[in-house]
Amino acid sequence: MPEAAAAQSPGPAPAPPPSGVFPGWWVVAALFVILMTASGLAFYNLQVFLHALTQEGVIGLNLVSWAIGFFFVVNGLAGLGVSVLLERFPARYVIAVGGVVAGASLAFLGRVADTTQLFVVFGILGLGFPATSLIPAMTVVTRWFVERRSVAVSVVSTGLSLGGILFTPVCARAIELHGFAAVSHWIGLAYVVGVVPLALLLVRDQPEPTAGQATSADDAPPPGVAYRDAVSSRYFVWLGAAYVGIMLAQVGVLQHLYNAVAARVDTEFARRVIQILAGSSVVGRFAGGFILLRVPIRPATAVLIAVQGLALGSLAYATTPGAIAISVVGFGLVVGNLLMIQPLLLATAFGVREYGRIYSTSQLVSTVGYATGPGVVALLSTRFGGYDVAFAVAAGASALALLCLALAGRPAAEH
Repeated sequence: MPEAAAAQSPGPAPAPPPSGVFPGWWVVAALFVILMTASGLAFYNLQVFLHALTQEGVIGLNLVSWAIGFFFVVNGLAGLGVSVLLERFPARYVIAVGGVVAGASLAFLGRVADTTQLFVVFGILGLGFPATSLIPAMTVVTRWFVERRSVAVSVVSTGLSLGGILFTPVCARAIELHGFAAVSHWIGLAYVVGVVPLALLLVRDQPEPTAGQATSADDAPPPGVAYRDAVSSRYFVWLGAAYVGIMLAQVGVLQHLYNAVAARVDTEFARRVIQILAGSSVVGRFAGGFILLRVPIRPATAVLIAVQGLALGSLAYATTPGAIAISVVGFGLVVGNLLMIQPLLLATAFGVREYGRIYSTSQLVSTVGYATGPGVVALLSTRFGGYDVAFAVAAGASALALLCLALAGRPAAEH
């Protein structure tokens, strides 16, 4: 079977650098750096922004948490628009515009002065971020790879974790030293620089047609399930419900982890914990990509959800640096894999025919978890005077996700 998957793509794209390497790996390299920038400066930094805004007395913890939830709502809705744009325009243009929008919002975030400005800026970030993150990245990778798709996805998505290792601790330290207002415009500029040039130079939508390959309008459509059939299937519905629970637990804890560790130990150890988390996620993603070449994907998903629940249950009551670090390592090993496996599950079940729309819709369903997780954890931590109960509830949400995965059964393609 050839490495590249056939797919429809709007318009020609610039040729990749000449080499004997399969051109898809140049695309993977570019997307790796783009996701590294987007996650390190935006996603992983959300917990740093939360800490900075609340510590500097700009706005209270609950409001900032719900503003982050609002970002995820906008991000999920905008993702549907991104999937439509990817069907009409080259991915490199979609990613580049998203990079400019997200970078501009980050530049202004440190200067918000009231609740309205906070929600507006997080809303603009939610419009730009999905165009620079998983939806375009996974759509492009799915078009390029078939046999080694899990490896390509693991490499690209590892950029998410590496961003947390390289950028987030630096941003946290810079904000502590100089203040959020003085640092935010540099964060926005770095976002643009890390996304736009690579997108325009290296990202290509699909392989070039080979000699003798049909290119007429009579070509058979890419293999896969129609969008309407996919989203109405039992598998899609229950898998979506499972990811609501997964992401409620995952994102809720992630956005409050820095705050929780800073309260239990100190801010210096909190920065180290973020690096431990991201480093564990890097190891987990790389290992997961190769393991999934040999292990059935649905049982592997069930094991990862169970490990997430156990790690969060342990983290709920870990108070010493050693216990916290061990719990975070367990959480980190699975957190990236669960994010990586979602597009693989969908591609395996429904093919590439209308993959962008199917994946973006699944992401929108997951937004229920993304959006409510930070607020739920904030509400519980305020109500009970700490993060013990909040993190325990997150562990329970993981258990419910495991049940939903069981109810999803097997996709029709496997029957």
